[in-house]
Order: sequence, then structure tokens, then C-alpha cells
Amino acid sequence: MPRAPAQVAGRAVEVVSQLLQRLAGSLRLPAAHNRIRCMELILAVLRGLPGDVELDEESAKTAVKHLQEHLNDKDAKARELAVVALCKLVTIQEDVPVAEHAPFKAIIDLLEVETNKEVRAAVVSRLPLDGSSLPLLLARGGGDDTALVGQQLYLRLRQDLALASPEEDEGQVGSGRVAASPQMRRELLWTGLQEGRLEVRKAAQELLGKWFVEDAAGDVTRLVAALGPQESPELCDLVLDQLAQLQHWQPQAWLQAAADAADPGASPRALAAAAVPAAAASAIPAALTPARAYVWLHACRQVDQLVRSSGQAAATRMAASAAQAEASAGAQAEAALDAFLPSAADMAQLCLRVAQAGPAHRYVASVLLQLSALPAFNWVDAASRAVAVEVLQQLIAAPAVSMMADETSGSNGSGNGRLPPLGCGGGGHWEDAVLTLATAVLGGGGSGGGALVEACLPLILSLAEQLSVNQETADTEAPEGAMLQVLGYLRLLMVRAGASVSPAASAPLPPGIYAAGTGNEAAAGTDQAGGGPGDGDGDQGEEEEEEEEEEEVERRISLEQAVRKLAGHAGRHASPAVRAAAVRCHVVLALRDGGLERALPAALSVMAPLLPLPGARDSRNSSGGASAAQSRKEAEWQQLPRRAAVQGLVDLSLLWGEPVVTAALRRAVAAAAGAAQVAAVTERMAAVGVMAVDGVDGGAATAMAPTEEGAQPAVPPPQAAVGVVQILLQLTEGLVRKLQGYDDYAEAAGPAADALLGCARLAAQWGSQQRLAAYSRQHQARGAGFSATAAELAELLLVRLQLARVSPALEQQPQLLAVVHMALGSVRELAAQPNAGGAAYRQLLAAAFLPAARCAMALPPPPGAAATAKCAAPELMEGMARELGAASAAAADAAAAQLPDIDEDAEDENEAEDDDVGSRPDGGVRQQPHQHSQRQQRLAEVAAAAAQLGKMVLEELALVAIERDEAAGAGSEADASQGGGGSKRAGTSRRRRSPLDTHGDKAAQAYTEELCKLPSLLLPAPVLMAVGGDDLAALGFLGRRAVRFAETELRPDKVVTEAALRKLRDLVEDVENTRQERAGSAALTEEDAAPLLEALLARLAVLPSQAQVTAEVEADETWDLTSGSGGDQAQQPAGSSRRSGGGSGSRATKSTSTAATGRATRATRSKAAATGGRTRRNDLRPVREDDDEEDEDDGDEGGDAASAGDDSSDDGDAVDVVRKRGKAAEAAAGSKARGAAAAKPSSSQTSAAAPAGERRSSRAAAAKAAEKMQVLKDNDKVAARLVRLSQGEAR
Repeated sequence: MPRAPAQVAGRAVEVVSQLLQRLAGSLRLPAAHNRIRCMELILAVLRGLPGDVELDEESAKTAVKHLQEHLNDKDAKARELAVVALCKLVTIQEDVPVAEHAPFKAIIDLLEVETNKEVRAAVVSRLPLDGSSLPLLLARGGGDDTALVGQQLYLRLRQDLALASPEEDEGQVGSGRVAASPQMRRELLWTGLQEGRLEVRKAAQELLGKWFVEDAAGDVTRLVAALGPQESPELCDLVLDQLAQLQHWQPQAWLQAAADAADPGASPRALAAAAVPAAAASAIPAALTPARAYVWLHACRQVDQLVRSSGQAAATRMAASAAQAEASAGAQAEAALDAFLPSAADMAQLCLRVAQAGPAHRYVASVLLQLSALPAFNWVDAASRAVAVEVLQQLIAAPAVSMMADETSGSNGSGNGRLPPLGCGGGGHWEDAVLTLATAVLGGGGSGGGALVEACLPLILSLAEQLSVNQETADTEAPEGAMLQVLGYLRLLMVRAGASVSPAASAPLPPGIYAAGTGNEAAAGTDQAGGGPGDGDGDQGEEEEEEEEEEEVERRISLEQAVRKLAGHAGRHASPAVRAAAVRCHVVLALRDGGLERALPAALSVMAPLLPLPGARDSRNSSGGASAAQSRKEAEWQQLPRRAAVQGLVDLSLLWGEPVVTAALRRAVAAAAGAAQVAAVTERMAAVGVMAVDGVDGGAATAMAPTEEGAQPAVPPPQAAVGVVQILLQLTEGLVRKLQGYDDYAEAAGPAADALLGCARLAAQWGSQQRLAAYSRQHQARGAGFSATAAELAELLLVRLQLARVSPALEQQPQLLAVVHMALGSVRELAAQPNAGGAAYRQLLAAAFLPAARCAMALPPPPGAAATAKCAAPELMEGMARELGAASAAAADAAAAQLPDIDEDAEDENEAEDDDVGSRPDGGVRQQPHQHSQRQQRLAEVAAAAAQLGKMVLEELALVAIERDEAAGAGSEADASQGGGGSKRAGTSRRRRSPLDTHGDKAAQAYTEELCKLPSLLLPAPVLMAVGGDDLAALGFLGRRAVRFAETELRPDKVVTEAALRKLRDLVEDVENTRQERAGSAALTEEDAAPLLEALLARLAVLPSQAQVTAEVEADETWDLTSGSGGDQAQQPAGSSRRSGGGSGSRATKSTSTAATGRATRATRSKAAATGGRTRRNDLRPVREDDDEEDEDDGDEGGDAASAGDDSSDDGDAVDVVRKRGKAAEAAAGSKARGAAAAKPSSSQTSAAAPAGERRSSRAAAAKAAEKMQVLKDNDKVAARLVRLSQGEAR
């Protein structure tokens, strides 16, 4: 009798559970193919089970346990199958988030460390989604660099991710779909629709198509509303363009359908034709949302562009039928626009009506104002222009509309249609939209800029008069909102008018302003605008004649006078936002044609007190940094004027040139210091009753203005401390060096971020400024006075950018870091050009290499570096070397491609010469063609920067090894002088390069090891073949020298690895082979290399020392936004800028601890010099003397007779080295008896007082010394001769 169905089902479940348990137990088989086969069987069983079947709980737990263990299986296929099986086997509990399930948590962790793309794709395509797992999946899988993973991610989101959240639209989220937050939607679409990989972009387009067709039901307005046009207008444009490209939405058809609709809010024409209700708020239908208005604007722009392109195509088509088709398409698009849009006058009235409807409709009004600027509107008609001018008067000059406040709480929320004006906390979008209409009606950006100023400047002055903003109230009495509104309009007007409109452009004064007392200044003309003396000393008759002429001639005011009238005294306003707006007005005025003579000095005089200059302080914040209780928001608010000054300084430097702005800034600072000195003297004289001030006698002045005891008059700062580059480096110093009193770097925000952006802009535009300066020198015309930034200052800017990209301060600022990388990428692209500009950028990269590498030793390893990394220097050095090598190779290839004819001509000449080689008088030796020499010279110029840096790197490596040997020798001689009465050498101090502590500093050791690897990166095969003969000879000599010292001084103590040393040997061998193949390139001798070594040492001597690199910079809380609170720290006055820490601009005078460290370092160096630790070995250690004095011995009793006549020559130094080492070895026994502490023994000396277990035997030391002497004899004739002299002296 057959069994019941329930019994059969139960038995089947039991069998399947036991099978799964057996298969899971077999996963421990050692063979990978057995494990993979078991997992495939498990998946086959799970896929065949019905959805309502529940497995045995114990068997399921056992299978899950075994599968989870194999998430770390060594075979990628096994890990992939384990992920798929776990996602099908684990049951999701409704009350437990997915990210809290142990198996799913393990899968998410696997995604972060997995290297196989198939495994990562399996995770992103099968991991269950909910509110906890979706953010983790997007964070760890969204930025995957593999196309397969990105494609699977978007395909998975297309299936399980909904457009709107339940709070926004409850009907759109079905069962099994997760709601996307607004930020997720924006990030997914913005990243996916711009993806360069075709597979990922298509998957993102499929996600967009499903959201539009299913979630938004084909309503484009609904889709745009979900994305937020106010928050992300660029994304909305991208989405609408993609929908049109995918044929989901046609703008022209959509406009035609909206024009034919009966809804009064479907189109602007229907809205303008509708009856206007009595209440202004009810004049706008509810259907007119921000999303609908934005779709109007985008669709009209697309159709208008179609009209213009069709007209141009019809005019250029040769075939009549094609021209007729293009003209017909353009006519249809124009007809759709005409049916959708009202007339120009009605459009202007509609904009005013929507603006008057209230703050909730201001964003819609701004979109309509932008829509009014389309070329489809005819503003040439006089009637339409008159209506538009009346509308502009209401929008600008009427405070009820221009300053309409929003009393509703939360007015700045997303998607609410509110767009506050500048005076009510807005960002200037409303004012820009109003001036967009004014530009369309009146013209701008060229010949129409004067007309725009003529019409709008009186409106701004009228608004200022109604808001009580004038020259008398701008400093303290005027409200903050009114000042911001007026100054914002004034700045945007100058921007809209264009740079061709000079500061002298004028407009008529509104009626009544002259009666208020401000018209006299405006009518005075340009002389009074510059601050010159008035005409009050003239005759009374002349004044009467001038008044009569003013009655007849229309009174006018220029832009320069308007800025001085409205913003001239705003620098003393209590609001930081007002002071910042005033600075921006002065800067924009100085950026126009003709602003160099007067507007630039005036702007810099306003900005100088806000910049971090010695003796210059903000007039409103002279007390220094923020208090500990001050909130971060308040600190950022107080920094607005400083940020405006820094941004304006960069803008002015880009237009007029950094040297011109620096010179003007120095004059402004000196003038301000002189005025402060005069004011201080006047105040003191008035205080003691010597003179009266402002009509007050001396005694009254004393009572009114008491002076502080000990107050010193202002002293102008040093000229070297004042400069655009110096200020930028000073502000960014805390981003690459630790702050005193803090455990971290300065935060990359506020003025520091602005200064870093300024460094990036100046460095990226340096090449174009060089070309403009060269052009201005050749053509004595407009811009003849332009000069570019000096190469030395550009080098400092590039050093700062290179350090910033590996600094921890920028890890939390991805946008700022992206700008830095973009600027450096621009520099690399420019350096790859085979022209003079590319050569200048390659020289810049080469000059900035070693200073940046030195300073990077103080920075921690960047994220993703090896666990054994000690600092950021190796990664930075490798990256910079690869960039310069790649740029040089690209330039060499491009230069070779530009000279193909030279090779062909040379080959033809060689073939012609082969016929009569034997008859030539030179015995058959073919002379190198002249064209080939020109080609090689051209390529050598391209590779000159890489070759020069290669020489410096090789010499740096050799000197590091020499200094390591000298440091050990100095310790031995110090011990010998204490124990055995050895000779004390007190020669004159020599200026040497900054030594590195390669004995105990791990960062210095990493830096040294990286030096061995760099030449091969700097000189790849294309660059090495392009290097000139002289550079090849120098590289070969320096390479052999560096290898010799690295083998004897660095490798025995494991400062460098054998692999790094092998790379250096291979490079030297390649250089020698290339030199030998090159005709006419001889090896460089040591006598000929002496000038080269001296020149290299002079350049290496200015590198920042290790003490300077590791020194902390004093925090200036007035400018820095630090992560911790340090308001109790005392503020130090800013010191003069100097070249330190990779750039000029040490932000403040060093603290007591830093100064003490410097004194101790100098004392140690002096002691080492006194004991003879600065001696050098023959000409292999070139020393640059500070003076012409000769080194002399002290003449102690234990000294040698020969040492009395030491004249610091090469022979004398070599003899002295050998003699001193012999004395150190003889003094070892006495030092041992006293048990004195000694330094760690190196490969070139024997420590005198080291422990017995670490001390080398005398036999081993003698053998090592003999080996070194033999090497010198074999490789160096001069050194062998000096060794023989020293041995003869010893005998």
C-alpha cells in the first residue's frame, strides 16, 4: 500500500538533509577538485529543492559551518562556490539584519580582501540586501576596478533596488525590493552613467531604465524629483541626456505634448495666459514643482540646440534634399518651442509673478529666469525690453522682493523649492539667476558689458540706499543681510559684465543719492577715487562753476567708485561674511582690464591685514586664535575673510603674474607699516599733550586714548617673508608637518585647503604663464608687463603638492586629494611634451625630487603600503621617478618621431660612403653625419632633466655612505682622544650637505635603499638611449663610485638589500654599454670629475636636513583647523619665511624645544668637526669650503710632525684619514681598559669600547682594511698613490 504524501515528503527532506551533511563533511578532502565537486553537488541539491521545503536544522547548521570554513579556501573556485551555496542555504530572519548574520558577515569581510574577481562578482550578485548590507556592499564593491564586478553589482541592484523609499512613495516598493536613499541614487547613477567601461555603463543604464519605466511609470518629472534638481542639477542633466539617448524620452515630443495639454501648469505659455488670482501665493498651481520647472528648462535647451544645429546643417548641406530635411527638422523644433513658450514680455511678467508668490516658489522663479535667457526669446523689441527692465527694477531694487525672508523653519531642506537670497543665508544662486535675465536683455561679456553696468548699477545703488547701506554705515551700522545682498549683487554684476569692462565704466546715479551726501564723491571723478587730496583749497568761484556744470551734466559713478562706496569701509564690519564679501568685490574689480594700476594696489591693501604676514593681523580678531570653547562652526565663520583673501591672492596671481602681485603686496605691507608707525607716534604725542588730534587737545586725547606701556611701533616685515608663494607654503606647512602640541597634522580645511588649491593652480598654470611672459617680452603690447613665477618658487610649489598627496592630512579629504592628483597629472602631461615647455616641466620635476623625498621621511606610510614600510619616502620617490622617467621617454619618442627625415638622410649618406670606404684618407673610418649629431643633440636635450637627477641621486647615495663612515670614524676618534691623548683637530668648519642618520633611523635607511632603485626608474631604455655623451660619462663615473661605496659601507650593515644593489649594478652596466656603443664618448677620469662633484655637492648641500624635516611646526589657531582643542596654547608671532621642510615658509618661529634641539645638533656637529670627523677621503669626498682659510692642527704633543703643515689639500686629507684611523686603532686598548661606551661598529672601523661579543678582532679589522686598500689600488690610481704615501709616512 503506498505511503501518504506527507510521509513521502518528510522522508525526502530527511534524505536530502543527510545527503547535504555527508557532502559538507567531504569538504575537508585535501584535493581541490574533490572539494569543488562536493560544492557543485551541494549547489545542485539546493537548486532542486522547492521553496517551501525546510531542511533539518542540525544538518543545515553543519553544512553552513563547513561552507563558512571554506570561504578562506586556497582555491578561488572553491571560495566562489562556498559564497553561492551559503547565500542559498542560510535562512534570513526578518528581525535580524543581514550584516549581523555570521555567515553573511564573513562574506562581506571576504569582499574587502578578496583578490579574485569571480569571487567578488559572486558576492555582489548573491548577497541578500537589506538596510544593513546595502551600504556595505556599495562601499566595498562600488569602487571595484574590475568590469565584471561592477557589471554584476548594477545588475543586482536593477533587480532588488527600488527608486523611492517608502516614506517618499509607498506604492513603489514591492516585496523583496530594498529602498534606495537619495544619496545612494545620486552616487549610483553619477558613477555608473559616466563609467568608462562599456559593460558597467550598460548595466547602469539598465538600472536607470527600470527606475524610469517601472518605478517612475514613465514620468520624467517624477524621476527628476526623486533625484533632487536643487541638490544635484548636474546629475539631473546627465540622467535626462541618457534617457534621450536610450530613446526612453524625447524632449521635443514632450514639449509638444505639454503645449497641447489643457492643464494651466503644463507649460509656461498656459501659465502666463491663466488669470491671476488676488492672492499672490495662489497664482502658482500646485503642479508647478521644482522638478517640472527643471525639466522645462532642460527640454527647452535641448530643442533650442536642435533648432540651431539644424539651421547650420541646412546651410552647409550640398544636396538639396538633405538641406530641406534639416531645415524641416529645425522648423518643427522651433514650432514646438513657440507653442510651449510665451512671448518675451509675458515671460518677464511670469518671472516676477512667481517671484512675488513667496519663498516657497523662489527656486521655480530662478529656473524661469534662466529659461528667459534662451535665444528663443526676442529681447530686441523695445516693448519687451522695457517690460524686462521694469521687472529687473522690481527684482533687484525692491527690498520686498529682493530681500524676501523665509519665516518657515527648515527652509533650506532639499526639494522644498526655497532658494534664499544672499541677505538671508543663500549662496548667490537667486541673484545670479536675476542677472542672467539682465544679461540676456541688456547684453554682457563683451561690448554689451557696458550697457549691463549702465542699467543695473543704479538699481544696486538704489537697493543700497533703501537698505541704509552707504559709506557712513558700511562699517558698523548697516545690517549684515543688507550688506551681503548689496555686495553680492555688485560682485556678480562685475562678473557678468566681463573682464573687458574697465573699473572706470560708469552709470548714472539714481535720483536722491547725491542729496544724501554721497554724490560729491562720485562726481569728483577718478582723482578722488584714488584717495588723492580733495579740491577744497580752490577758489570759491571755481567751486560755484563746478556746481553749475554738475547741474547741467548728468552725475555718474564708476565701478571703482561704487566698490569704494559700498565695500571700502566694510572691512571694519562686525560680520566676517560681510568682510569676506568686501574682499571679493575688491578682487573682482582688480581682475578687469585696467585694474593693474589702481584697483590691484587697493585690493592688496585691503587683503594685507588678513594674510598671515609678520606684524599683520585681522583688525577684528587681533587677539589671535580661537578659544577652546569656540565651536568649529564659529571658527569656520571667523575664517571667511581670510579664505577670501587667500583665494583672491591666487586669482590675482594667475591673471597679473605672481611677481607683479608679490611686488604690489610688499608695497602695500610697507605702506601699512609706515602708516601704523605714523599713527603710533601721533597717538603718543597727543597723549603727552604735544599736539591735538581731531580737534581734541592733548589732555583730552590722553584721557580718550590711553596707550599701553611698552607698546612698540609697527615694524615692516622682511621683504623675503612677503610673497604669494611664501604665504601659500606657510599656510600649508601644517598639512605636511606635525603641529606642536598636537598628535596629528593640521586639518585640510579652511585657509589651508584654499592655499593648497592655490598651489595646485599656480603649478598647473606655470607653463602657460611662462609662454605668456615670453610673448609679452617679444610684443610690446597688451600684457607687456606680465612676468611668470620664478622656477625656484615653482619648484617649492611642486614639492608641497608631492608631499600633500602622501600626507595623512588629506586622507579624509578625497575631493581635495583628487584636485592635487589632477594638478600633478597636468604637470606630468605637460612634462611629456617634446617642446621647450615640456623641458621646463621636466626640469621642475627633477629639481623637486630630492627635497620632496627628504621631507617625506617624516611622513608615515600611506594607506596600502607594505607592513614593513617605515615612512612615505620610498613610495613617493618611486612614484616621482616613474613619472619623470615616463615623461622623458614619451618626450624622447615624440622628438624622435618628429625627426624621421634625419635618419633617412643619414642612412643614404652611409650607403653612398660604403662604396669608397677604402679610398678615404681616414683609413675607412666613417665620420658621423652632421644630421645624426643634430638628432642626438636634440634627444639629449629631452633627456637632460632625467640624466641630471640621476647624477644627483647617485652622488646622494655615495655621500650617504661616506657620511655613515665618517660618523663612525668621528666616534672612534672621540674615544681615542679621551683615552690615549690622540690628536685633536680644530680646523675651520666646512659647509657640507645635511647628514642622514642611517645608523638608527629606519626612515633614513628606507630612503637610502630607495636611492639604489631610482636610477633604473629614471633612465629606462628610451631615455638612456637619448642621453648625451657627456651625461653618459658622468653617469658611468658616479654609478661606479656609488656602487663601490654602497658595497663597502652600506651593504655589510644591511642598510641596503642585495636586490636593490643589484638593480644599481645593472643600471651602471647598461650605462657603460651604451657609452661604449656611442662614438666619441670617453670615460670620465677622477681629475676631470672634480668640477662635477663640486657642482653636485653645491646642489645637495641645500637639501633640508633630517632635523629640519622632523621638526614640528608651531600651530597657529587663527588659521589652522586642528582635530583637537588647543585654545590654551600661547600664540607666537609669525616669523619670516625660509626654505625649510620642502619649501619656503616656516609658519612661525620655532618653540623653545625646537630651538634647543637645533642648538644641540649644532653643538654635536661642532664637536665632530673638532675631533676630525669632517675629514674626507681623497677627491671621492668633495667638500665645499665656506671660506679660503686652511685647516690647521692644534699642535698637540701626540700629533705627527707631518700634520703641522696640513693645508686641506686632497693628498693631505687622505694622509690624515689613514693616520687618524691608525691612531684610533692604537687607542682601542686604552679605551677598552676604561670601559668607555662606543658607537656600533661599522664596516670601515673597529669600535674602541664595544662589548667583547660585538667587537671585531684586530686580525679581522686588519684584513678588512687591507681589502679596502686593495680595492682602492685597483680602481683608483690617485687613491693608490695617496695610500702609498701614507704607508711611506707610517714607515
